[in-house]
Amino acid sequence: MGTLRRSADPEELLRAVRAVAEGHAWYDRTTAGGMLANAGEPQRRGATFSPRELEVAALIAEGQSNKEISSSLGISEPTVKKHVGHILEKLGLADRLQAGLFLARHPLVFRQ
Repeated sequence: MGTLRRSADPEELLRAVRAVAEGHAWYDRTTAGGMLANAGEPQRRGATFSPRELEVAALIAEGQSNKEISSSLGISEPTVKKHVGHILEKLGLADRLQAGLFLARHPLVFRQ
């Protein structure tokens, strides 16, 4: 029900935990701003993804790290980073958290 940056200060973490415990959603401002700015635009300028980018995107949505994706797909971490960068660029997003949230809201974008 919420997201928070790793760099969040302890007070923000506490506020987020309390909000979620009370049944409210809590999203980092940067992530929420990116999601709102791009709401209602599921196709993202008609972006197409390579088969490998689709595999990487699915693993991002599962919450896997670059190292875990690298191991799962049998490719190097720098290659994973390159694929993640392409995915973010094609979607017009700032980070992998936004990509994971976007995929959760628009799963059909990654089924080509």
